[in-house]
Amino acid sequence: MHHDLIPADLFAQLVSNGLWSRLNDGFDPPPAVKLHLPGTPSVWLLRNAVPGALDLVFGVADHGTGRPTIGHYRLTELRDAHGYLVACDPSFRTDRPFTVIVYEAAKAGRLIER
Repeated sequence: MHHDLIPADLFAQLVSNGLWSRLNDGFDPPPAVKLHLPGTPSVWLLRNAVPGALDLVFGVADHGTGRPTIGHYRLTELRDAHGYLVACDPSFRTDRPFTVIVYEAAKAGRLIER
């Protein structure tokens, strides 16, 4: 559906994570997708697509303000953010669970990439 922003294999992982999250409250996968806004500090790490609303994704955003935020984001809005194209980093990989990333980000005031 949003393969112009996120490659099909990564989008499929977001959808799968969304289905598993709905079935298992304890499911805590790593983020599947990293998006960024070139020329800015803005980064989004996306954990899952919301079943039934595939334009809506859940993740954590860091805009360089010292306050990373967890929330739901619309892919169409991200794609068109501030007149720039949001870029996907297809080489992004992490094995850290989402909650660990969020905890570390809250503590540090920024996303910590490893």
